[in-house]
Amino acid sequence: MYVDDIIALSPKMENIDTLFKELSKTIDIKDMGPIRNFLGIEISRDRKRRAIGYHQRAYTNKILLKFGYKAKNKAKIKSPIPQGVKIEIFEGKATDKDIKDFQRQIGNLIYLMDKTRPDLAYPVGYLARYMANPSPQHFKLIKGVWEYLENVSELGLEHHSDPSSIYGYCDSDWGGDIGTRRSTTGYIFLFRGSPLSWNSKLQRTVALSSSEAEYMALKEAIKEQQYIKAILKEISALYSPIPIECLEIFTDSNSAIELAKNPIYHSRTKHVDIRYHYVRENVQNNTTKLSWIPTEGQLADALTKAISNDKWQRFIEDIGLKS
Repeated sequence: MYVDDIIALSPKMENIDTLFKELSKTIDIKDMGPIRNFLGIEISRDRKRRAIGYHQRAYTNKILLKFGYKAKNKAKIKSPIPQGVKIEIFEGKATDKDIKDFQRQIGNLIYLMDKTRPDLAYPVGYLARYMANPSPQHFKLIKGVWEYLENVSELGLEHHSDPSSIYGYCDSDWGGDIGTRRSTTGYIFLFRGSPLSWNSKLQRTVALSSSEAEYMALKEAIKEQQYIKAILKEISALYSPIPIECLEIFTDSNSAIELAKNPIYHSRTKHVDIRYHYVRENVQNNTTKLSWIPTEGQLADALTKAISNDKWQRFIEDIGLKS
């Protein structure tokens, strides 16, 4: 049997020592000491500031070189996909070589996006929809993503120990996919100064209104919220308690909030699939709090559509991505 890397987490070092001692009785194990690298994620700690940072700079440089690019890290950050761009389905037929090449590029970007780079969630997720038959337009756009990554290859995340609760942002782009007219769900959860979880994905069905699209997006966000909540309960048992009873999610849709709170809306929303009323159940049980926020402050907006360069710069700063 081969066991991959294991992270041991405990408030007391003797607990970790005991764990490794017991494991070593059964299998060959090597204690690597304080964590510095885990499956390509580089981790650093600043104990004076009580902060922990993690990034994939080495992996980023590796895949940039792999596809013919090089880290430049310019000060000016531009959106990876230009605002207003609409990607269309390719009417022709891509060659097997082009399909394989495009899929390789997307696969390498997904591993980076999934672990430490929430800024790549929308552009990579959007382009991944066309992996089966990429067009020259798709190759041009993925080149723009690589050029963006050249300029921001050193960005990473940092969590600090300032007291704070966990909260999320959820948004949707109604009917934004011109091929299917389905909407894009975007959500991001922040904890102690940095993103903890994020996602950008095409919704399963067509929404008949913007409020329905927002409501469908909230369902996905609350599912993730409950998953995070379960993990934090385990950690809270070891460390100081974390306020997790009712976690807050910000949305810029008042109508979606009313739909979650007010059963009177049933007469106009009978067509909404029953699974999406999971949102209403969590609001009524007081396990989720929905709060309105203006679109200008909606951090998940960048996970649903291409936005202007100025808004993108603010997005990077507001979610705490830094060199």
